[in-house]
Amino acid sequence: NGGTDTIGNIINITSVNTPPTLTANNNLGTILQGNSLNINYSNLNPIISDINVDNTTLIIESILTGGILKINGIIANIGDIIPMGATMEFIPPSSAIGEIIAFTIKASDQVSFSDSININLTLETPVIPPVTPPVTPPDIEETVLIGKNPITNIINNTNIAQNSIPIVSLDQAQTN
Repeated sequence: NGGTDTIGNIINITSVNTPPTLTANNNLGTILQGNSLNINYSNLNPIISDINVDNTTLIIESILTGGILKINGIIANIGDIIPMGATMEFIPPSSAIGEIIAFTIKASDQVSFSDSININLTLETPVIPPVTPPVTPPDIEETVLIGKNPITNIINNTNIAQNSIPIVSLDQAQTN
């Protein structure tokens, strides 16, 4: 942030630098646990201001432990620059759930840094539908009248062929 340097008794140099400021979209939304998130530079919507009109860059300050951040397909490291127009992919740790700080960014003017901004993401547990066991049809009870004596026969639907009831015509039933 600048400073003063004196060379002998003749030259006194005073450097003045104000750190840049940074605003950005710090909430990337919600994804299901086990998925990654693709991010465009415009999703972050970073706005860097520097009253000294210095050249500024957007820098990665931290990445969630166990998480992976790729910039334009290359695994990023702390201190890497996020170039304008970059595409990013954040892969959270498999155990992460709930609201997390995916990574942190800051702006630099090559002399000083802005305040950091946490980039948040919410991970939800996928809903797994319950397994419905197959329905076994109930046994069917049939009563067949042959002559004057009712005969009750239970037919298990899984083996109907073995428990078939012979069909008797009305004429045959009356002769018995």
